[in-house]
Amino acid sequence: MKSTKGIFLGAYFWLAFLLAHVHTHANSPLVPTTGNFIKFIENKGQWQSNILFKASIPSGALFIEEKQLTYVFVDKQAIHDYHHGKKINLGKAHSIVVKLDGANSPSAVLKQNSFSEYYNYFIGNDASKWASRCHAYNNIILKNIYNGIDLEIIGDGVKLKTNFIV
Repeated sequence: MKSTKGIFLGAYFWLAFLLAHVHTHANSPLVPTTGNFIKFIENKGQWQSNILFKASIPSGALFIEEKQLTYVFVDKQAIHDYHHGKKINLGKAHSIVVKLDGANSPSAVLKQNSFSEYYNYFIGNDASKWASRCHAYNNIILKNIYNGIDLEIIGDGVKLKTNFIV
């Protein structure tokens, strides 16, 4: 039962990544001019409410939530095939959830080093799921995730860094 649930959640996040990935690039008003950098895009209602930020990472996506980080890895060939109208195998994805055991909800979320571009999401016919001018950041800090400890998540080029700040 647990395995089936994990497969379902993995497929769910993979599909969410695919849909967000397609709309991120199709509806961006500007072509990013800052190169290949990991960018944390703020959630303004375009994704599920538990997601604070989403970042495209090599071969997948990272979803930052209040008390966990969810990594979704997909087959690049499947993405290519999907973008070119081919049927894809949903089994070619993996998700890894890093739960911050005993964590607090952050007392504040700091967004640092914003990029010049922004993203628009007009997904489906439900206007409540649309979001515009969603900004991207290079550095996110979840304040007081543990008592007196902050979690810093940094996009360092195409690498991801995390720091616990005491």
